[in-house]
Amino acid sequence: MPSKEEIEAIGRIKYNDIAKPLYCGDLTICNIEDLEIVINLVERQQKELEQLEAEKKNAIEAYKSEKNMKNTYVSLYQDILLKENVIPKQLIKEKIKKYQKLKEDIEAEGYDADYTEGKIDVLQEIMKGEKNE
Repeated sequence: MPSKEEIEAIGRIKYNDIAKPLYCGDLTICNIEDLEIVINLVERQQKELEQLEAEKKNAIEAYKSEKNMKNTYVSLYQDILLKENVIPKQLIKEKIKKYQKLKEDIEAEGYDADYTEGKIDVLQEIMKGEKNE
């Protein structure tokens, strides 16, 4: 934001019609001090603009970094939930084989293997994605 002194210098330059060449016969020419004030103002605002651009770039980089961290966190959290709440198909297949073998052994000894058959059915339903209600 320009200071009061800078605003006044700009006003004096405008009043003296500085847009015309510096030497215009009888026209009043603005003083060098006013020009220096305005030049300093422009240079300061240019530096502020460059600083704002750098801050903007840093903010964008920080946002991207934070977004990447959040995405990584969400991915890790999903992996944990998946591991805690999902039974791998291979484990179910192994259990089915185990109970089929147990059923065969029970039936080979001449006993009824309905209990084991029920477990196999439940596991096969789980493999198909059916609900056992």
